[in-house]
Amino acid sequence: MKLTDTSSEMATYPQWSPDGSMIAFITKASTYAIWVMKADGSNQHILVQGIGACQHVGWSPDSKRVVLAYDNTGGNRYEIYTVNVDGSGLVQLTNTDSVNAAPAWSPDGTKIAFHSNREGFLAIYLMNADGSGQTRLTDSTITCNEPLWSPNGMEISYIGYRGAIDVSNMGLYVMNSDGTGQNKLAIGNIVGTFSIWAKLPAYP
Repeated sequence: MKLTDTSSEMATYPQWSPDGSMIAFITKASTYAIWVMKADGSNQHILVQGIGACQHVGWSPDSKRVVLAYDNTGGNRYEIYTVNVDGSGLVQLTNTDSVNAAPAWSPDGTKIAFHSNREGFLAIYLMNADGSGQTRLTDSTITCNEPLWSPNGMEISYIGYRGAIDVSNMGLYVMNSDGTGQNKLAIGNIVGTFSIWAKLPAYP
């Protein structure tokens, strides 16, 4: 079933809200915009428009806010923002002359993980949901991106590269949510650029 009718725009990166009632997505024409609609395609409305390149959009666990990363400078400087589902309350969480992207909200709603190259290498960072307490979790030995929380919020998975950013060096890693216990699960010739967690019946 076709949900959008954006013949003059490209609609990409659809993301379900945790409660299953809404879908957020990105459109691109002369500029980018962030939209939200109900799951049946109705009530489509813009949250943020007239912005530069946007690559990531996600949800708070209560489905009341959207987290996004976009570049409004044209200079590959991505910052992370949150906004209410009605388009109000846009808040900028990061402010560095670098890439801050792939934000992922923790299941309990208190933290946001993301990747950034603010220290000269791409690493996984953690911050409070209001943008405070920004802390790097991984070091320069691995180029890291695309963090994703486990369903119970205790661990974070991510994609890492040892050496050149090439599929032969690509690995799937997991660590505790405080950055300890970093473990390599698989490496080399992995197809894909992000990970997915499954919540099994016996998983807490």
